[in-house]
Amino acid sequence: MPLHFRVESGNTTDDQTHRHTWDLLCKLVGRKDFLYVADCKLATRENMAYLAQDGGRFLTVLPRTRSEDAAFRQRLRECQVRWRPLWEKTDEDGQVRDHYAISDGPALTTEGYRLVWYHSTRKADLDAAARATQIEKTLQRLGQLRAKITSPRTRWRQADKIQRTVDQILETYDTADFVRVEIAPSSKRNSDRRNPAARAPTRSTCGR
Repeated sequence: MPLHFRVESGNTTDDQTHRHTWDLLCKLVGRKDFLYVADCKLATRENMAYLAQDGGRFLTVLPRTRSEDAAFRQRLRECQVRWRPLWEKTDEDGQVRDHYAISDGPALTTEGYRLVWYHSTRKADLDAAARATQIEKTLQRLGQLRAKITSPRTRWRQADKIQRTVDQILETYDTADFVRVEIAPSSKRNSDRRNPAARAPTRSTCGR
């Protein structure tokens, strides 16, 4: 296995290094028909075209920002995806630790490369646990915000400022799809009518 590293400038992004690395591997092995496996930074239009036009083969992860990802997630929500069992991963004792499945039907990226969707029960469990942690952190931050808003000496007097802060919290923890926040007038009669923030405590609900 070839081992290679080099020092790059601190402002060099990962997606700028794959073409040079692939060229170097071609020189080391003396051919171009090997399978180049890389992370999602390879999956740019320029990088994939560079490898493909020269006969290269590659395997990478589709970034979440791609339109194909959004389209597939929509199909999942509409229950239009069928999964076909592919492989069971077992430990040393023969116990099944993971079930892998693959979606039926071939798919292509917008550039025309083969696209395969996999499902892992283990990965799903890990994602659910991570999502629950993020939701708990979100609710904790929202609770802290509510305490500030309803404090007698609060400086939170603008509803748009409260909304921006709420949006920032949801973005920080990537929980906008799971936590819904309403900024509603307070029902307390002794609310300070001169302070819109005091009349607008946050109320949150979440689905997991």
